[in-house]
Amino acid sequence: FHTGYIEELYLDTQGTSSAIRAHCDWSKKVIAIDPHPIDRDVVLVAFGGMNKSRVSVWNTLENVETRSTQFDIDITSVRWAPQGKWFVVTFEEDHVLPAGLSHFIKNRAKSSTDREGSWTIVRADTMQNEIASPIHIDAPSSAVQISFDENFVALLDTKHHLHVYEVSSSKSFRVHLNGNFDVKAEIAKALRVQQEFTHVYTFDFTPQGDSLRFFLGNCDTFDKCEWLSRQRVCLDMKSMT
Repeated sequence: FHTGYIEELYLDTQGTSSAIRAHCDWSKKVIAIDPHPIDRDVVLVAFGGMNKSRVSVWNTLENVETRSTQFDIDITSVRWAPQGKWFVVTFEEDHVLPAGLSHFIKNRAKSSTDREGSWTIVRADTMQNEIASPIHIDAPSSAVQISFDENFVALLDTKHHLHVYEVSSSKSFRVHLNGNFDVKAEIAKALRVQQEFTHVYTFDFTPQGDSLRFFLGNCDTFDKCEWLSRQRVCLDMKSMT
């Protein structure tokens, strides 16, 4: 969800309009919104701009910010865990170049290939970052999902690579990389056909948490594709190598 620069964002809550305001600071823009999975009066909102990013928990019924945290990095998305006790924040930033190379791109416009991604976990009650340093991925995340049992976090990056992590949160959060996968290659292998699609729009976990469903097509955006030119493919995580 991306709104661009706005002054107020109106959400329909319980049949009435409720406004979320960016602290009257119109230099900020709303980057992403994710409704709480259980409490219908709570939403997670990511603001960005002026080299600062902010994640806020908002009570839409009372139209107040209840908690927030800030980052010195660009946010791309936020996602609640299914029980609403923690959430994932994804970021993007410039590639770090070796010394002496910066002059080659000093006057060159940045593109998506100049950016890399990372992500972290934030506990909702304290808004504390539970990972000492954001976990790096090679390209910015275009979609993030958390399994229903909250044991896995998966991120799809802009290069169509899937990064799957196992998460343990019994006392403190521990994250273990399960694997990095080329989604297009895995789908082509599963379908036993050549790659006939150009875009992976998004994905989600099955309720059992052992498989991932990918939404594919050949158009720039999912909503512009006709039904015959887009499809859904389910992959068992155990079969992905």
